Amino acid sequence: MKYHKISPDLFCKNRKKFTSQMENGCLAVFNSNDIYPISADGTMPFQQHRDIFYLSGVDQEESILVLFPQASNPAHREVLFLRETNEHIAIWEGEKLTKQTAFDTSGIKTVYWLQQFQSIFKQLMAEAQIRSVKEKLEIDLMQQACNITESGFRRLLSFIKPGVWEYEIEAELANEFLRNRSKGFAYTPIVASGKNACVLHYIENNQQCKDGDVILLDVGAEYANYSSDLTRCVPVNGRFTSRQKEVYNAVLHVKNEAQKLLVSGTIMAEYHKQVGVLMEEQLVNLGLISLNDIKNQSPDWPAYKKYFMHGTSHFLGLDTHDVGLWHEPIQAGMVFTCEPGIYIPEEGLGIRLEDDLVVQETGAPFNLMANIPIEAEAIEDLMNA
Repeated sequence: MKYHKISPDLFCKNRKKFTSQMENGCLAVFNSNDIYPISADGTMPFQQHRDIFYLSGVDQEESILVLFPQASNPAHREVLFLRETNEHIAIWEGEKLTKQTAFDTSGIKTVYWLQQFQSIFKQLMAEAQIRSVKEKLEIDLMQQACNITESGFRRLLSFIKPGVWEYEIEAELANEFLRNRSKGFAYTPIVASGKNACVLHYIENNQQCKDGDVILLDVGAEYANYSSDLTRCVPVNGRFTSRQKEVYNAVLHVKNEAQKLLVSGTIMAEYHKQVGVLMEEQLVNLGLISLNDIKNQSPDWPAYKKYFMHGTSHFLGLDTHDVGLWHEPIQAGMVFTCEPGIYIPEEGLGIRLEDDLVVQETGAPFNLMANIPIEAEAIEDLMNA
């Protein structure tokens, strides 16, 4: 820049003036102007957007300023996102701000590279959103989405048999969802047979289902833009083996006990720890881990994580992974999934079971999927009816 360095005190004062006028719970975002091409590799001279300059002193393209005075993490109350610089950029375009020079310019301590914006901003938006507590009408719409999902699942129980292809199962669901006023799947469907069920986000759905395998179905219909999120596991030939049923019932036990913990006032971090203890017991009973494994486990990666490596619950609503606060007690009207699983690659077996639950003012949550068969014997009976 042609001008001499400006004291960051100016921009610190400007931010204080701005944030003092913000309402509680609000978040403000300021973007740099773009660089405008005029021909071939020519561009117009860059002119920074005056608002982001006024509040930060940053005078380069591809920069974002986020101000969130009530952020739970003090480091996220003022955040700059900058294009990551390197030697090549410095040679071809000139020197860009580093994290240190950005602080020297703006007085903002928290500086991330631009590629981190989506993940960090999603966390901040969750704190500023009001969507996590659902109105009764919203819950009614989600119930309808779950009812459509139920219709699809019941249709599959008479369709699945050895030799069917995973994508044919997906097509049956799509047909049933669409004919019930849904736009289709609330998220990319997982139809994972056999060892494919041990791939947590398996979405190829291109394998033939074999006699003796179990199919993991993680599928859900949307309705009026609201999501449902179901997981069920069914035997391809209509009967679980004794080992498959043993693992299945272990997962079902963890789910039934875990969902009792989703009560008003629960802290989700503590909830997930308690679910881990429930899962430990089942994995020991199944012979997959030992008490010695638990005794010697790392607190950062407990022994049960070898066979159950994902979280148990997430917010559900307009998005399948909806916005919500993870560091505050949960409230009545929030909707969560409950989806423990056990994945045993060496046995070609993955079992996950999932329902959608509404937190109540008192007592256990209300299960939006209570009518969808989940007991192993009930699924076998329907498949062999």
